[in-house]
Order: sequence, then C-alpha cells, then structure tokens
Amino acid sequence: MHEGHRERLRNRYLKEGFDNFELHNVLELLLFYGVPRKDTNELAHNLIKHFGSFSEVLDAPVHELEKIDGLPHNAAVMLSMLPSVFRLYLNDKTGGKKISGIDDIREFIFNQFVGLTEERVIFVCIDNAMRMISSDTVASGSVNSANVNMRTLVDLAIRHNAVAVIIAHNHPRGVSLPSREDLKTTEKVNMVMHSIGVRLIDHVICSPSDYSALAEAEQFDYLFM
Repeated sequence: MHEGHRERLRNRYLKEGFDNFELHNVLELLLFYGVPRKDTNELAHNLIKHFGSFSEVLDAPVHELEKIDGLPHNAAVMLSMLPSVFRLYLNDKTGGKKISGIDDIREFIFNQFVGLTEERVIFVCIDNAMRMISSDTVASGSVNSANVNMRTLVDLAIRHNAVAVIIAHNHPRGVSLPSREDLKTTEKVNMVMHSIGVRLIDHVICSPSDYSALAEAEQFDYLFM
C-alpha cells in the first residue's frame, strides 16, 4: 500500500511540481528518500506538529530532529542539509551576474543567510552605479564593535574602490528588528566609512522569514547622514 502511495505522490510531483502540494506532503515526499518502507505521511505530520511549521523542521538541528520517533539519523541529516543547499543554489544562480539596484542587493543579502543557524556579518561594497562589487563575511557572532573589525571594513572598501557600502547580519532565531547594539554598530560603521569618503547606505537585518532595511525607517535616518 505504501509503495503504491509513494509512486502516486512521486508521479503527482513529476506532473504538477510542488505548487499544489500541502507542505506536509512535500515533507512526506522528501522523507521517502531517507525513510524506506514506512508511512512517512504520519511522520511528516508529527514533525510539523512538533516544530511548528515546515520551515522550522528544516531549520532544526540534527540532534533535535532525531528526538522524533521513527526518524532515522540519515533522514535527519538530509533534512538539516536542505536550507544550506537552498543558499548555495541561490548563490550559484547569481554567480557571475552583475547585481545592481538597492532592492536586488538587499534580496541578494537576504539569500546569503538562508539556512544559517549562527549569526554572521556581511559587508557589501557598491560602485557609483549602484552595482554590487563584492560581498564578504567579516564576522561570525553578534554584530557589535568587538566582533566587527573596523580596520577590515576600511581595507575592503579601499581595495574595491567602493563608493558606498552596506553592512548586514542575521538573527537566526529572532525577528529582523535592530537591537541597541545593532544601532551603535551602525553609527560606528557610518563614522568610519565617512572618514574615508565612503557612504554607508544601509544596515540590513535578516530573520529566517524576512529582513529589515534600517535606511528605510524614518526613525533611523540619523544613522546614515
């Protein structure tokens, strides 16, 4: 019975893609390849119920996934790899292409954080035509003046002849709202960039589901003067 169900679900995907699938059916189909000879529909429902959503299942660490009855180690590893695979896919799709315009650059930045479970700080250099020149990871951990080396930012901006820059970081388990430390760091980066004739034009904060661009919020205008 399960083999027939699996075949029908696979054929449905091959015919329709995932657009008309319920998310538990997507997870069920993925689990076919890590859980042989077992009803993965119930397992998919249990995973989503336990973690709260499809995306939270994929973001869960392996040791937490393995706590779910019936989920073997190989399947847990496979699920945990998917967000990082998505990030590498998105990066590869944009590889070699000139990314220009503030909205496209912000979207590129958001994609750099897909699937990350640790905090990371990215520094983007931009030319006078609003084209992205480079994107570098400059710190891991929270975005504060202790972790973000200002000398490194200056060196990158000068090396790439940047006219403007954007700093970005992620809140892997939180929302995309700035902390007091985020605002203090933005002020410091702005001051340091101003001293070498480079504009800080945004600080982008990404959560797993969205991002905030501080430059778009009126209350943070003073950070980008």
